[in-house]
Amino acid sequence: MSVHFNTIQTRSQSINTSERIGERVSIYQRRANWYANYMESGCQRRVSLKTKSKKQAKVEASKIENRLLSGRSEQKRVASSSELFQAYRDHIESGNLAIKTKQKYRYVLDLVEKYLGTAGPRAELGPVFLDRYQVWRRQKRSVSESTLHDDCIIIKQVAKYGVQRQLLVENPFSGYKLREPRATPQPCWTDREGRSIIDAAREPYRTAFLVLLETGMRSGELTHLRFDDIDFENNVILIREKSWQEGGREHTWRPKSGDLRAVPMQSNTRTVLQQLKRKVGWVFCAPASRKYPDGDHRLSETRLLKALKPILRKLSLPGKVHTFRHAFISTALARGTPSATVRNWVGHVDDEILRRYTHITDQDSQQQMKRLERERHSDSQSE
Repeated sequence: MSVHFNTIQTRSQSINTSERIGERVSIYQRRANWYANYMESGCQRRVSLKTKSKKQAKVEASKIENRLLSGRSEQKRVASSSELFQAYRDHIESGNLAIKTKQKYRYVLDLVEKYLGTAGPRAELGPVFLDRYQVWRRQKRSVSESTLHDDCIIIKQVAKYGVQRQLLVENPFSGYKLREPRATPQPCWTDREGRSIIDAAREPYRTAFLVLLETGMRSGELTHLRFDDIDFENNVILIREKSWQEGGREHTWRPKSGDLRAVPMQSNTRTVLQQLKRKVGWVFCAPASRKYPDGDHRLSETRLLKALKPILRKLSLPGKVHTFRHAFISTALARGTPSATVRNWVGHVDDEILRRYTHITDQDSQQQMKRLERERHSDSQSE
């Protein structure tokens, strides 16, 4: 026992002990890696020397020492933070990204631009920048940890882009990992609750809600369906990229993460889609209006949500349009569908993300427990 204690004590001492290298720099070991500690421009810096060898650590520390003694400051930045974010904005606008993805990036970049208006256009990027940005963001309005995490991911991407385009000499977030936010519980409906929502809806929303509940598609995938995406011969709905002309402009839509896939149709879905009036254009169109008297314009996700909200209030159910997707995944997994198959249907590639959408209902849990009790009782009688 004493030998073990002495070993731990020796290791602790080696972690906390630093060794001076020249006049300005000292080195210390944390776990297996060596770090340098020094003052520069009035700020204390602790940087990884990216080596487990003490000999090599001394060599790298000596290079820093020589640079400091010669009066050469380590220039990290070529462009200011404001110039860097503007360059990334131009990159996003010219990129081959989905419309909603561009909208999300624009929103975050607009927020960062406002923050730089208070922090200064040359506010130095790095972990402290993220901390101060999050404080500023919370002061403006209530925001979830998940949203803040997404904002920080985009800011880190800007720094990576800056290195790639030689706007930054090095990535100020190198080796820095964001803490994953705790997954927020999402509302979910049982299959019966989903059917009650469909029964309470009117067309064209009734059919749209049915297809969402029975396929697990994202709302954007449903609203961008065209009739040539429905393959009745092979009984599948094709989720794929498409382009169209509208308002004298060319529009392009792409599935999230580019996950082109084929979703099998249940019999109800197949029947209602076959009964729809076949047109060249969109499968789901909004009701006729003064602007669109023929009722041939694409049904928007906003209209879907607007139609769903009063139904949920009437039925006293939580949720949103995306909850149809949660319900489909939960029902499929509760009925014993392999997770790999569900992932192929809904377009997820990450098991962890799939688990976040999984909600085993109380009803299913009770049924499984009753089945276990029946089997146990049957076994005890046979003994």
